[in-house]
Amino acid sequence: MGSDKETKANASAETAASGRVIVRLAEAGLEARADVADGLAETEEHLKKALAAAGVTYGIDRYAFADLVTLLADPSFSADNILIAEGTPAKEGVDGTLEVFFSLDLLPGRVREDGSLDYRERSFMHPVRKGERLARYTRPTPGVAGKTVKGEVLTPGEPQDPIISLGPGATMDEHGTIGASREGVILYTEGEQIDVVDHFEHRGDIDLETGNVDIIGSFTLVGNMCPDSRVHATGDIVISGMLDGGVVSADGSITIGGGAIGGEGGAVKANGDVACKHAQDITIKSGATLNVVRSATNCKLFAKQIKVGDGRGKLMGSEAYAEELILTGDAGALAGTPTLLVVAQPLQQPNLTATTIDRTRKRGRGKQRRARTKRAKDLRAITAQTRAAIEEKLRLRQQEHRMLDNAKIIVNGTAHVGVVVMFGTNKLVVYDSPRRVVFKFMAEMNPNIVMEKGT
Repeated sequence: MGSDKETKANASAETAASGRVIVRLAEAGLEARADVADGLAETEEHLKKALAAAGVTYGIDRYAFADLVTLLADPSFSADNILIAEGTPAKEGVDGTLEVFFSLDLLPGRVREDGSLDYRERSFMHPVRKGERLARYTRPTPGVAGKTVKGEVLTPGEPQDPIISLGPGATMDEHGTIGASREGVILYTEGEQIDVVDHFEHRGDIDLETGNVDIIGSFTLVGNMCPDSRVHATGDIVISGMLDGGVVSADGSITIGGGAIGGEGGAVKANGDVACKHAQDITIKSGATLNVVRSATNCKLFAKQIKVGDGRGKLMGSEAYAEELILTGDAGALAGTPTLLVVAQPLQQPNLTATTIDRTRKRGRGKQRRARTKRAKDLRAITAQTRAAIEEKLRLRQQEHRMLDNAKIIVNGTAHVGVVVMFGTNKLVVYDSPRRVVFKFMAEMNPNIVMEKGT
């Protein structure tokens, strides 16, 4: 508790007396109040001196002032706590806001159509299209300064401004709407920056914690893909580690620094090139060149060109389908492990097989009979579907014939007994384990598939 001297000092700072009038300041200097004692009659000058002694220069209520001057003329008048002046309080500003239109936290999962929870769909990344809204920014409203009855300026506090820097992939319009200026993935650092990037790098594994990844743009994973995980990108994908039972798909190319192990349901699919160190128990589809550095075991491989070790690797227990070239070191194994090598095989398979087309024709005839009594458009639809299926099969067969002349299978090591070589629908079974051979198709020969000594 303060001393008597401190109390008197504080009181003198807040009060001032002149004659019968004592002026007190209250509410942090925003009010001046007068206490009046009885005594001699006083005039306006006495009141002005009392206000001046208290330092009151602002916000004097002229009506209260005039009334009090009148009352001071009466020697017997006394009163307390008369409000005679009011200051203007400072008006605080309004903080700005930043409302983001995406979740800042990982989701526990996503509800499937059947009501179950897919716990791997956690929205680890937020892919967006160009022009998509990312956030809404509201600018802060500045405050208004106030003034005490002594004329002192009261400065309001600075409102909070949540504005963050915008990366080259984000823009803001005059209304404060922040949008994506390109396709990609949202890169958001709270309180610092918002951007849309067309290449995202994640350091760590893709597992249950991260959930699946679906990205617009390219993706680099400095880590491994764990079982049952899924990654898709509209650009290229680079995985520094291994793929262990997950599914990777890209509209561009896919590069896996380690092995590609399929297990149950593991797969790799790219419209561009695919490369990995080794492959096992997995389906790999490439729209261009598939390059396996060491070996492919028990796999299904599809590509325009398939290269295993650039002619020094091993392809065994697998099915390899290529449009132009299969190049490997060894094919098959000493134990006669079934291995199928197929070239002149269009990557785009017919939508309907010949059997399916025949069934369609039979169903079509039955439907056509009923259509005569129902609607003619059913007949036209069935006929069109059948014609399209046949035309597609013929187109692919013609494409296969064009591929036959240039397609090759090169085995720089040993083509072991039991390896099956196919050029389109033409088949050859290897019985004598030749070394360093090139398989070609020659229409004028019988059989059509010939083996030439490799260099």
